[in-house]
Amino acid sequence: YNKNWNSYALATGIKNNVSYTNNNYIYNGLDNHNVAMHNINTNGYIQLNVKWEKISGRINLGVSNLFYSQSEFKYQKFSFIPDINIKYSPSTRFNFTYNFNLRPEVPNLSYQNNAVFQLDKWERRTGNPNLEPYNHIENSISASYNYRKLYLYSGLTYASNKNAIMPMTYRTITSDGQIFFDTTPYNQHSMNQLNLLTYIRYKVIDNKFIIKGSGGFNRFYANGFNYINHKSYFYGNFTAEYFLNKWYFSGTIASRYIATFAETTWYNEYNSSLSVTYNYKNIQIGLLWNYPLQKTGNNYQQITNNTIIYKRIATTNKDKSNLLMINFIWRWNNGKKANIKEADMNNRDNNAGILK
Repeated sequence: YNKNWNSYALATGIKNNVSYTNNNYIYNGLDNHNVAMHNINTNGYIQLNVKWEKISGRINLGVSNLFYSQSEFKYQKFSFIPDINIKYSPSTRFNFTYNFNLRPEVPNLSYQNNAVFQLDKWERRTGNPNLEPYNHIENSISASYNYRKLYLYSGLTYASNKNAIMPMTYRTITSDGQIFFDTTPYNQHSMNQLNLLTYIRYKVIDNKFIIKGSGGFNRFYANGFNYINHKSYFYGNFTAEYFLNKWYFSGTIASRYIATFAETTWYNEYNSSLSVTYNYKNIQIGLLWNYPLQKTGNNYQQITNNTIIYKRIATTNKDKSNLLMINFIWRWNNGKKANIKEADMNNRDNNAGILK
């Protein structure tokens, strides 16, 4: 239900999801394990949007009830999930925003079983039916400036996850002397993140030549049962665009984005490209040069390091070096367009994690 007035608007609603999951895990051709799970997730909210002089905002007061059962394992979590956004605009050039939200993170269903998966000769993955939801809390402040040729934005966000679900690896020796490295998820102490982001766009020539870029800083705080893993990384990218009648030219370069979760760090790929596009009515023809002058190709790495193991997974794609692509697009449409009312509530359904 929603109702609009001159300076404020009211919206309210409820959503309920019920699911039954039955998984049969087969190993060596035998019916090895059966897992039956029952989930009920209920969310209700009432939201008020207000605009008064130079201040506008949104206050969302929601509640969430999560129920889960699997054999003798079960949990029920009732949460108050507020979402507050306040914006102050002292002039048409400046904006200042504060945002707070709290939401429960539900364990991934693939983690909520007690089945054992043997990944290779040494590694096994074990589920944990004792996992419980935890609260994800975000606080963020931002400021923006927009005047003529320049747009500048800077924001600071801190996300905290107490009792976050994180994997833990340990060594197991079976009765017959076999050694395995087992990984099992647990509700551990906390997984937090601090993010600083700055974005700038400048019109060197109005409607012709534009440069833009962003850069930031990430600080990860992983606090497990038997480890403390705090790491920091910088990242950034830069783009130049030029418009000439029906022609469009662009160039982009981006650094490797690095992220840490628990005891694992992901080193994502570098990115760079040059492109030229020609538009004629509904037809678009383009030439894209990805990863120019990058002879060794592109690579991705994932490293897990603790007192038990050092594990490194690296993927190299040599096809991504000096990759030329020709694009041809022909757009056509027929009929009437329907106007669809946008939802008042920003519902989100995320898997366990930190910033999204």
